[in-house]
Amino acid sequence: MSLGKLGPKLHLAVQDNGRGFDQSDVLSLEVPRKGLGLVSMRERAEFSGGSLDIDSAEGKGTIIRASSDLSQYRSEGTDPKVFYSSLGRVN
Repeated sequence: MSLGKLGPKLHLAVQDNGRGFDQSDVLSLEVPRKGLGLVSMRERAEFSGGSLDIDSAEGKGTIIRASSDLSQYRSEGTDPKVFYSSLGRVN
């Protein structure tokens, strides 16, 4: 996991060397699944003005990258933690 700031953008990356997955199946809204985890994370990131990238392939592990422009929070007077807390639990 890494967290960094480049200019006005805050970047979070989470990587594993697990078994990975077929993105077209997991991220499709048409394929039945147990939950909406990754789809929901992407929607929440975009709704809050950020972005979420998912890079995974079967047998290759997964990298999830989230980023947000901190300047929008400063101009709105909002705490930037709002972006990352919208993706899931942030301590």
